[in-house]
Amino acid sequence: MDKRSHQERYNDGIKTRKEVLGAEYVDRALTSATDFDRPFQEFMTETCWGMTWGREGLTRKQRSLNKAPFYFSRLLAFEKA
Repeated sequence: MDKRSHQERYNDGIKTRKEVLGAEYVDRALTSATDFDRPFQEFMTETCWGMTWGREGLTRKQRSLNKAPFYFSRLLAFEKA
């Protein structure tokens, strides 16, 4: 279980997100967030980037490779539809 506070996970998420996607992209996404989508940006930053990409155990390359089966399965599902 992740014992870090919400703010710590969010801060770690911002750091990781900027390292992976680039600071300019992340800053633009956060500053252009509206009242409607700001909670989603915060949720994704904390959970996906702070908790999932930020935890120990896998390298970033391994995490990226783990996404491939999901994308391929979605592609196959789309082609069958």
